[in-house]
Amino acid sequence: MPTSSGPSTRWSRSHSKSPSTKARACTASAPLPPRLPEPQLRGVIVNPASGGGRTRDRWHRIVHALETGVGGAPVEVVLTRRAGHATELARAMVSDGVRDIVVLGGDGTIGEVVAGLVRTDGSGMVDATVRVAIIHQGTGGDLVRGLDIPTDTTAAVDVALNGVPRIIDVGVARYSVAGSDQRVVRGFVTCANVGMAHEVVTRVTGRLKRLGRRGAFTVATLACLAHNHPRWAHVTTDEGIDEDVALTDIILSNNRFMGGGMLVAPDALLDDGLFDLVMIGAARRSHLMRVFPRIYAGGHVRDHAVRIERTRHVEIATVPGRAPEGVVLDGEPLGQTPASFTMIPAALQVLVPASPARV
Repeated sequence: MPTSSGPSTRWSRSHSKSPSTKARACTASAPLPPRLPEPQLRGVIVNPASGGGRTRDRWHRIVHALETGVGGAPVEVVLTRRAGHATELARAMVSDGVRDIVVLGGDGTIGEVVAGLVRTDGSGMVDATVRVAIIHQGTGGDLVRGLDIPTDTTAAVDVALNGVPRIIDVGVARYSVAGSDQRVVRGFVTCANVGMAHEVVTRVTGRLKRLGRRGAFTVATLACLAHNHPRWAHVTTDEGIDEDVALTDIILSNNRFMGGGMLVAPDALLDDGLFDLVMIGAARRSHLMRVFPRIYAGGHVRDHAVRIERTRHVEIATVPGRAPEGVVLDGEPLGQTPASFTMIPAALQVLVPASPARV
C-alpha cells in the first residue's frame, strides 16, 4: 500500500514507472497540449484534513480504487502536512517527471496544486503536458462545479481514470506582503478577491467550518457586512479602466462560482482567456444585505452597485492615504495591495467527464 510522505517536499518514486515518452510539449503547430494515449496515474496528493478531516479515513479506499482501475499498478501517494505543502509537493512531482497528478482535497488544496504548476516567475506553466484529476473531498466544490466534475467519490474516480482533458486558463497574481517590499508570485484557478473577502475568509475558521463552506461563508459575509465600511483602490485594466474605486469587494473570476456555490460571475468561462472582473461598489449596509442573498443565483449582477468587465490584466493599487486592501486567492488570504493579476490562456489540462451535464 502507498505510504505518505515525510516532512520533506520530495516524494518517493520507488514504485512509479518512468514517465511516458509519448508526452509532448506544446508547440506552435499544436497550440493545445495533447492528450496522453491512456490515463497514466503517477502521483496522488491528499489533504487528510479536507472534508472536516473525513478524508483521513477515506483516502486508502480511494487509492485502492485508483490502483484497481489501472490494473493494480502502484499509485504513489503523498499527504499534505501544512498550509502550502501541496504547492511544494506538486512542484517536486513535476520535477521528478510526473505528468499525471490526482488531487484528493477541497478547493484550497486544488488551488495550492495549481500554484505549484505555475513557474515561480509567473511567466507560464512548468510543463504544459501535466494533467490534473480532481477527486473532491472538501466542503465547497466551486471548481468541480464549474468543470462539471462529480462530487460523488466513485464517479470522480471514474473521471480520474477515464476522463478527457479540458484545457483551462490559469491566473497569476503578484501581490504585496505587509511590512515588506517583497512581491509574491502565485498562480490561482478559481478567483482572486481584493477587499472585504479577506476579512470574510479570515473569519471562516474553527466552529464556522462545521457549517460547511456555503454556511460558513454566508455567516461570515453577513457578519462583515454588518459593520462594512467603504474601501478604496485604484483599478487599472488593459481594457481602459483607470480610476479610483470605492468598493466593497473586487472579484477576478475565472470560474463562475466561489464561496461554496455563490454564482458570482454567471457568464465567466474557464477557457476564454479573460477574467470576469466583478466590482461590488460601496453602498449602504442595508442595501448590501439585500443584494447578498441574490449572489447564489447570480441575481446581483443586475444591481446598480455591481459592475462587471472582462479583461486579461488588472492592476489594483493602494490609494494614497488609505490602508492597503487584502488579497485572497482561491479562498486563501495571502497578501495585500498593490497587486496585479494576469490570465494565462489555455494553461492547464484538467480531466473532466466525457459527456458533462451543464450546471
